[in-house]
Amino acid sequence: MTFQKGNIPWNIGKHPSKEVRYKIGSANRGKKSPFNTRIKIECAYCGKEIIKKKYQIEKNINNFCNSICHGKWLSKEMKNGNIKMKGMHGSHTQKSKDKIRIATKGENNPNYKGGITPILRSVRTYNKYKEWREKIYLRDNYTCQICGKIGGRLQAHHIISFSKIIQYYEIIDYQEAIECKILWDINNGITLCKKCHDKIHSKEFKEWAYFYIRGIMYNKTGILLPNENIINGVFTMAYWGNSEESYAHTRG
Repeated sequence: MTFQKGNIPWNIGKHPSKEVRYKIGSANRGKKSPFNTRIKIECAYCGKEIIKKKYQIEKNINNFCNSICHGKWLSKEMKNGNIKMKGMHGSHTQKSKDKIRIATKGENNPNYKGGITPILRSVRTYNKYKEWREKIYLRDNYTCQICGKIGGRLQAHHIISFSKIIQYYEIIDYQEAIECKILWDINNGITLCKKCHDKIHSKEFKEWAYFYIRGIMYNKTGILLPNENIINGVFTMAYWGNSEESYAHTRG
């Protein structure tokens, strides 16, 4: 009898009795489990001799000594055209790719910010940006200003982001970006480790991250950035890119 959709298996919710479990155990006692049988084979990439369980060998067409060899083998096979990576429903045709590209290009893309990507890319490769970053690290003693970690994968975070400043001042070319003082103001930067930097940009913290970081830097330097004020103990800022909006956050 074949299985039909909607049928409930007879053994659902049932468990073998102590007597049945004892009989099964006695019947298998002293026998080698097929799942623990180990066999020597060669790694499909480096040729190194490895020991794998029998069921693992039968399950896989190729076996490897570790994930590094597996990755290198996969890369080699893909370059040779022996393996083609596809999505869940197969790869897109060139015509389909072109349609997707046009539909999500420029202003049609939800991440579009007014065509500022080329400016951002060129500014970040400029020596002045590297100097700005190094000054931030030196001022903060190469220490993450949130968790206190010293050294490691440090990153200089723009408190008021590059994109917001470029939009606010309507910067349209590389030269205007270089001459914009706020872009290179070290008071607009803070040293963070990679973990804290990723956390600041996460959805959970994004809305209040600016005020939290500005609170840390204001307590450290006592300097306000353009469009910032402290009124009755409340730390405020006109939103960069839309001066009509404002936010407030109690300074810690």
